[in-house]
Amino acid sequence: MADAIEILMMEHQSIRHISKYLKQDSLPGFSEFHEYLRSVHIEIEEKIVFPVIYENIPDTRIDVRRQIDQIKSDHKLIQTLAGNIVKWMEGQNTDLVSERFPLYFRLLKEHNLNEDRLVFPWWKNIDGEALRTARKEIAGIIDAFGRERYLNILEISPEQFDYIIS
Repeated sequence: MADAIEILMMEHQSIRHISKYLKQDSLPGFSEFHEYLRSVHIEIEEKIVFPVIYENIPDTRIDVRRQIDQIKSDHKLIQTLAGNIVKWMEGQNTDLVSERFPLYFRLLKEHNLNEDRLVFPWWKNIDGEALRTARKEIAGIIDAFGRERYLNILEISPEQFDYIIS
């Protein structure tokens, strides 16, 4: 059984893998991936993990609060860039897609590394009840998105998922 941060870090690893093979001329693949990112990954971070960490940060650590705020701003930037990439793909603007597609994944990978390094370690200070509640809420977000879609996008087995979430 994994906690919220272990789930997100597993997703970060899958995202790094996906970024190596997702093709910039695959509108359905990119759109599906970004829908997962927006509806599941970012949703888990912004609705579950960040608020709990924010509540448990000592008042003297304003730097960590600022880092979380910056991460949330990064989410908006990543989503805006993805929306533009989809429009450019639909409009067959291959020059802009070729230029910005690698930028999207570079930003995403750097962003995820910052979360792993700067924000996620604070999860170790969270108590047991918040951990259990978070895992249940995560399962609900994944189920709302579609468990099978989630498994297919991240290329994880149902058994791995059951082990992590149960």
